[in-house]
Amino acid sequence: MGNADYGILRELDDLQGRYLDNAAVT
Repeated sequence: MGNADYGILRELDDLQGRYLDNAAVT
């Protein structure tokens, strides 16, 4: 896996984590 792919996965994981955090707060 290239660095670019890893960066995209990290970004998606971060977005998903924030989404879950927001859902938990609501």
